[in-house]
Amino acid sequence: MKLNRMFRFVFIALLFAGAVSSASLAQSKLHKKKTAASEPIVAVTPIYVYAQDPVFKAFVGLDLPNQLHVTGSIAKTSDFQASYTKGVNIVKLDGPGAIGGMDSVWYWRYKPFAIDTGKTYTVRFLAGATRHGGSADTMIGSFTVKVYPLVPEDPAFYSTRDEHKYPTAYTNVPFKINGRYKDLDGDYKIEVRICDKEKVCELRTFYGPYAEYTSRSPENEGKDIEINIYFRSYQSSVWLPMRTDHATVAAAPFAVVMLDKINPLKDQSIRAYYGVEGYFTPVSANYLEVESAGFFETKALKIPKATADSDPSYEFMLRPTDKAAHLTDKETAVQVTFKDPVTGKQFTKSVIVVAQGEASK
Repeated sequence: MKLNRMFRFVFIALLFAGAVSSASLAQSKLHKKKTAASEPIVAVTPIYVYAQDPVFKAFVGLDLPNQLHVTGSIAKTSDFQASYTKGVNIVKLDGPGAIGGMDSVWYWRYKPFAIDTGKTYTVRFLAGATRHGGSADTMIGSFTVKVYPLVPEDPAFYSTRDEHKYPTAYTNVPFKINGRYKDLDGDYKIEVRICDKEKVCELRTFYGPYAEYTSRSPENEGKDIEINIYFRSYQSSVWLPMRTDHATVAAAPFAVVMLDKINPLKDQSIRAYYGVEGYFTPVSANYLEVESAGFFETKALKIPKATADSDPSYEFMLRPTDKAAHLTDKETAVQVTFKDPVTGKQFTKSVIVVAQGEASK
């Protein structure tokens, strides 16, 4: 009887122990399941943000961008791995300008004023991601900004101007445009529109900071040229207008080159042409009309070419008169006006005619 009671007690105890063990195991499994469901991502590559230009050149009056590149990846797990930068946010901590963007495309932009010229700034920013990666989801970065004045490489911009300093494209003379600005690296574009009085225009586009246009036909003389210079940062697709000017197409100026001091005992070889320095076309007439208050003959005759194959002649012979040869003053100032009988263009030059005795010294 006692033995049966003992076996019954042991059996009940074993049943109780098994029940407790099963409950503990179930609770443990539930706890592990909840933990796995609420655990953060266990492994992330830290995000990294850097500026396209670590030392950025900013220019007065230009709104230029500096791209902020975002790199990073999600957790590395046994069944899923991919690079992404979604959910990243960047805010500026210090420095000028503003930061804007979304996900992996972020830009800092800044348009300095003249008062900022010559200054150097440090732009600091804070970047953060939402990947449950703790410290791997944040970083602080920076870059340097130097402000430059907007100065043209050639302040004249244009190779030829008239006597009033107005940009002028002369017939048969290259009209050169320099649209580059000092230290401003990027893409340039120059648009040239040649328009008649009825506003019928011909557009020519040049890619690069330099352009050249040459009018070959006198029919273009009097037409207006509209010049637009554009700049585009290497980090942008937007063309920024830099400058707009107007020029005119005109006949090349008539000019005569001769000595400043004249010996009245000698014939004078003079040179006449149309154009500007370095670009000349000859005068088609065989003589030039001369007005000089009687100090020179009224016609300067063209000196013939040496041979038929020679270059066109630019030389004319100017002959002093007896009036010039019999001056009593040591030096006499004379205004000489030359006229092309074909075109009617004139050129006036002041010269000094020396007395006969002085000329022979």
